[in-house]
Amino acid sequence: MLDSRKIVTVYKLFDAIEAEVIANGLRSEGIHCFVGNAHQAGITGSGVNQVELMVREEDLDRAIAYLKEHHDIV
Repeated sequence: MLDSRKIVTVYKLFDAIEAEVIANGLRSEGIHCFVGNAHQAGITGSGVNQVELMVREEDLDRAIAYLKEHHDIV
């Protein structure tokens, strides 16, 4: 059975490694997090493509609160 929950982008950045660190923090809070475009980012910091942190729509508010509290972003 397919999962019909909507996935939304909560934050975009250029550093795939930083994206994984943040994603792991979100996951440690029980927020399902997915990293999109990590392999398309090219050279870290090159600005060619952004990496996207994506969460389930129902987790969006919690994810934003986490990012504000722990990473001073969003």
